[in-house]
Amino acid sequence: GTAFPEGTVTTLDPDDQLDMREVMAMTPAPVKAAGVFPTNQLLKMCARAQGGCLMKALKTFAQGAQVSSDYFLTSLVDMMGLAVLLAPVPLHLDHRLVFCLSPTNSSDAESSNALLIFAQHFHERGIVSVRLLADPPSTPPRDEEQLRQYESLHRQYDLYLWLGNRFEAAFIDMDLAHSQRQLVSECIAEGLQLLGQNKSGTKKLRKLVKKKLSALSEEVTRADLGSRNQDRIAASFHLS
Repeated sequence: GTAFPEGTVTTLDPDDQLDMREVMAMTPAPVKAAGVFPTNQLLKMCARAQGGCLMKALKTFAQGAQVSSDYFLTSLVDMMGLAVLLAPVPLHLDHRLVFCLSPTNSSDAESSNALLIFAQHFHERGIVSVRLLADPPSTPPRDEEQLRQYESLHRQYDLYLWLGNRFEAAFIDMDLAHSQRQLVSECIAEGLQLLGQNKSGTKKLRKLVKKKLSALSEEVTRADLGSRNQDRIAASFHLS
């Protein structure tokens, strides 16, 4: 339940209000199974059994793990992609696991490159500066392509802050990263408003924003699940 069972909702674009009414009137579908993610302890145990290779451990776990019927194992594809990306960097297993659990979409070239650079500096210098990233823009995006670039930069700042919350001594520019991310956010917000004024492009732009927000939500959810203690979930893993 909620403390506010009745309330008011709206949409960014009036064209979406009919869809919103339909969705709000629907009865939520029953949840048939819950997704679970392996604990860090389980992944490290598998990695040690594979000679310390996290990539092999992830493949073994994905192929051999079984859960009870009320649960399903969430996808390890993105994590596998990051494990391949970071394989050349000789990180300690504990550190490698954290980097691979980061909210980085392995199909996003810019964010993946930022993760690799962060890992290299973390290993070689023990200090990672936010100045490794591009400076925040000073003007709003002119078109959808530039909007995509701004959103990618915003995700890179998010990544820096996410890692900084886990490696406080190494990621030394947290305050600067927060302020620069805010500048990017302001440019994105201004750009969305300006681009949205063109009615002919509104629907296409809206779909673009929805798609990226959904993808970002999935990345953050995957990362959060990976960092929580899944031992609290009443599901049993068995490795065959």
